Amino acid sequence: MNFLNLLTKEKLVAGIEISDSVVRIAFFHPHKKKRGSKISENYLKEDLVLIEEPIAANIIADGVVVDADLLGKTLKSIWAKTHLGTDYAIVAIPDDKIYSRIFSFPRTVEGTRLTEAMRLAISFQLPVKTEEAYLDWERTSGTPVANEILLSTVPRTVVQGYITALELAGIKTLALESHLASIARGVVLTPGRITLFSKKTPDGATIFALKDGILRFSRTLPLRFVPENQIHSETMRIKSALETTAKEPVDEADLASVPVHDDY
Repeated sequence: MNFLNLLTKEKLVAGIEISDSVVRIAFFHPHKKKRGSKISENYLKEDLVLIEEPIAANIIADGVVVDADLLGKTLKSIWAKTHLGTDYAIVAIPDDKIYSRIFSFPRTVEGTRLTEAMRLAISFQLPVKTEEAYLDWERTSGTPVANEILLSTVPRTVVQGYITALELAGIKTLALESHLASIARGVVLTPGRITLFSKKTPDGATIFALKDGILRFSRTLPLRFVPENQIHSETMRIKSALETTAKEPVDEADLASVPVHDDY
């Protein structure tokens, strides 16, 4: 794949969110200005295309693809109706089976020592076997006394279900990420401050906290354990616990109201 073409916009990229009950697509569709206009015809005016389509209940369960063939056919049908003019996509998948954790190390641990310390931590503290999962980590801004590394892992079998379905649909996947990682990358928040969000799901709610583009905390609240009328009070308890642990105030924000980056 020629990534230079992607960077020069010869290839356009859509965003796809797949959940247990719905598929959402977001795409900036470029349109050339007509000849004779004051601005050259190469000027691109981008229109945001947003699509939401329900999917059958037996395709994905708890974030795991149950029927890759049916998901592939469903994605292909949705994709054909959109007429986006691209086959490339960045795909967000459910967080159910994704494990994330922040590891802290003294500020004096740097370079190869930090890499070795992280590898050792993974070997002894990861809840899944490394050979059975995809994993990646990135360094965060940390604290004045600690280097912090965000680790994310997902079972290979879970990823393969989505990849198989996307390939059947003819979609070229550039990257897979979790729903929450996608949100963390896209929203604009006050630098250096923790912001707490609540996101409703078909089965309950997900409470999560972001800071400087990094997912700091997440917890799923299933309706069978936490009724809808108790979600707010549970969120407040989580906020109080975060403030105690982080030793700093935690902001709250409405996910639908926060601004998003426009500089991709």
